[in-house]
Amino acid sequence: MPLCTRLDPARSCDRQVWDAIDPLLEPRSYAAGDVLWRQGDSAGRLIVLDEGRVKAVRTAADGRSLLLYVFGRDDVFGFLPFLDGEPYPASAIAIDPVRARTLDRAHLRGAISADPNVAMVLLNALGARLRQAFQRAEDQTRPHASAQVAAALVLLTPPRPPSPLLLDIPGPLHAFAEDLGLAPETFSRALTRLVAAGVVHRLGGARLQVVDLPQLRAIAAGHVQLAPKARRRSDLP
Repeated sequence: MPLCTRLDPARSCDRQVWDAIDPLLEPRSYAAGDVLWRQGDSAGRLIVLDEGRVKAVRTAADGRSLLLYVFGRDDVFGFLPFLDGEPYPASAIAIDPVRARTLDRAHLRGAISADPNVAMVLLNALGARLRQAFQRAEDQTRPHASAQVAAALVLLTPPRPPSPLLLDIPGPLHAFAEDLGLAPETFSRALTRLVAAGVVHRLGGARLQVVDLPQLRAIAAGHVQLAPKARRRSDLP
C-alpha cells in the first residue's frame, strides 16, 4: 500500500513521504571545498542538507564553468541519476563545512519500489530545480556582467530573506567569478556598479549586504540595466 494511503491522510503526501524516508538517512559531514561528486560520476546518492551550502557547477565543452545552483539548509538534491540512470550533469562542491543526511542508491531504489509516491515527490522537486537552472543559464547569457553578478547574488539569497540580508560570496572571489564565466576583473567591476547603484553594500572580505533586493532581482532579470562606468580621460587610447 502506498505511503500516502496508509499514513495520516490529513497531512500532505510530500511530508509523509519524507517522514517515511527519514529513518533510512545516514549522517555525513563534508569540509569546505570537498567534492561530493564530479560531473560525469554515476554512483548517486540523495542528500538532505542540514547545515552549510553546496554549489552545483557544470563545465561546458569549451572549459567555461556555469554556476547552476547553490543549495542551502533543508534542500534535497543528488537524486537525478536514480531517476534517469545517467551520470551527474554537474559537480557538487561544499562551499562551507556541511552537515547532511544521505541515502544511497540501494535504499532509495527500495523506497521507490515500495511506494511510487517517492519518485513523484522527487520528480516535483527536480522540476522546480530545472526551472531555476534554466533561468540561471539564461541570466548568464545576458550581455551585461552586472546582470550575471546580480543573478548569482539572487541565487545566494535564502527563500525567506532575513533583515538585514547579508550574503557571503562562496570561496575565493576569483573562483566565484570563474563559476560565472567571468574574469575576476570583470566580476569586480560589475560588483562595483551594483554598489554604486545602491543595490548592495560591501562589508569587507567576501561579505555583502543587499540593500535593495527588488532592484537586485530586476537587474538579474534584465529589466534594469546599469550603465558601464565611464572611462576616465587617462584611460582612453
